[in-house]
Amino acid sequence: MPKRIRTKKHAGVFYREHETRKNGVSKDKYFTIRYQKDGKGVEEGLGWASEGMTELKAVEILCEIKANIKLANGDPTSLREKRALETKKRNESMTFREWFLGGYTDNYLYEKEEKKKNQENHDFDTYYDKLFGKKPLKDVISGDLQKVKVIMQKNGLANATINKTIVTISYIFNCAKKAGVFDGMNPYDDFKLLALNNNRVRFLTPLEAKKLLGEVRRRSEQLYEISVFSLHMGLRAGEIFNIVGEDVNMATKQITIRDPKNGSDRFANMTDEVCRILNAKSLQNGEYVFKSTKGTKIEEVSDSFARAVDYLGLNNGIKDDKNRVVFHTLRHTYASWLVQEGVTLYIVQRLMGHKSIRMTERYAHLAPENLSSAAIVLNKMSDADISISVMSKNLGDNVNTNNMAA
Repeated sequence: MPKRIRTKKHAGVFYREHETRKNGVSKDKYFTIRYQKDGKGVEEGLGWASEGMTELKAVEILCEIKANIKLANGDPTSLREKRALETKKRNESMTFREWFLGGYTDNYLYEKEEKKKNQENHDFDTYYDKLFGKKPLKDVISGDLQKVKVIMQKNGLANATINKTIVTISYIFNCAKKAGVFDGMNPYDDFKLLALNNNRVRFLTPLEAKKLLGEVRRRSEQLYEISVFSLHMGLRAGEIFNIVGEDVNMATKQITIRDPKNGSDRFANMTDEVCRILNAKSLQNGEYVFKSTKGTKIEEVSDSFARAVDYLGLNNGIKDDKNRVVFHTLRHTYASWLVQEGVTLYIVQRLMGHKSIRMTERYAHLAPENLSSAAIVLNKMSDADISISVMSKNLGDNVNTNNMAA
C-alpha cells in the first residue's frame, strides 16, 4: 500500500498517491482525515482527486466534524454519520418519478418480461406520473392509489385489472424499501382492493369449440395443442406450462399435475387427442412438454389465442368480463360439459382440483334432473366432431382422493 503523506499546510489531512494512475500531470491522490473522538484516533477516507476531492474540501469536512464533536449538538460527529444523514435527506426528497425511472427501472423492472415492462411503463405514463410522480415517496398516500382506481374505472377497466395495477404500485414501494431509499408506510397498506367475481358463466358449445380450436391451429400448432390440454383435461395454463416429461405416463394415460394453484398434486386423464399429441413428441425427463421459441418455460398464453377469438367474433357485443371468451374459458367449458352429461359435482371437483366443493357448485345449475352414469361423457358432445373421450371408469378410478388440488 502506498505511503500515507501528511499535507504540509493542514494538520489532520492526509493523502496517498496512486502508483500508476494520473490526475492531470500529477499522480492521483486519495484523501483521508484524522481526528480525535471519545479519546480515540479516527481515520476516515474521503475520495480521489480524480473524483473531485481536494485538499480544501478535506479541510472543510474535518473542521465541520471537529466543531460538531466539540459542540455535541446532535450534528454528525463522523464522516460516516455525515454521509448517512446526507443519504437520508436525499432519500426523503426522492420523488416517485425519480425512483421509478432510476433505481426501480435499473434494478427491478429490467428483469421482467417485455410485455410486463411495457405494461408498467404504460401505467406509469398514464397514471402514476400524472397523479403523484412529483411527490416524494414518503408523501404518497392511499388516496393517491384511490385516484388511480377511479380513473381506471372511468376508463372501463375490470376490477381485476385495477387490483393488479394497485398491487404493482405496492411492489414498487416494497422495492424502494428493499433498496433502502424509503422507510415509510406503504400506501397500499391502507388501500382496500376491489371485490372480484371471477365465476365465469360463459362456456363454449361444441360447435364454438371446434371453430375456435381450428382457428387457433391455423395460427399455431403448439397453441392448438396447449388449448386441447385445457379443453380435454380442464387444466389451467400455468399447469400446462409446468408439465415435464416425467409427469406423463402413457401406460395409465395420466399426467401428474404438480404444484397447482392450491398446492397439492393431482392426476389428469388423457383423451385420445391428448395421447396423439404426446405420442408425436419426444418426451425427456426434466424438459417441458411445451417450450418457448428459446427452449425455455412458457410464461403466458400467446396473444394468438385472443386474436383467434376476435377473428371468430366470439366476444362481439359482450361487455361483462365473466361472459367473454378467454383461454380459461376452455377449462370452464370442460367442467360445464361434464356436469351437463351427468358427472357428479364430487367427481368434477376432483378432476378440476377444486379444494372446496363450493368452487364446483357454480356448475350445479347445468346438471340434468336425473343424473345418469357418466359413461363416455364427452364423446356425446361430438356432434361437432371434437375428439374428446373421457370414460366414466377413468373418471372414477383415476381420481386420487388423497391428491386434491385447488
